[in-house]
Amino acid sequence: MNDEANRILTVKDIQERFGCGKNQAYAIVHSNGFPCFQIGKRYYVYEKAFTEWLERNQRRVIMK
Repeated sequence: MNDEANRILTVKDIQERFGCGKNQAYAIVHSNGFPCFQIGKRYYVYEKAFTEWLERNQRRVIMK
């Protein structure tokens, strides 16, 4: 696997990428079809899965 496939993003990373607050980042993480996984109380997403999800949902994310 390449670095992007192995890199794991946190909710804080999602906040930074979208320029949103913590509550909005958690709303994104909990949205239907978001490719995250949970360890304990923390949520994570592989960067590659996040990029693919964003490409599939780009129009929906922009319009909200």
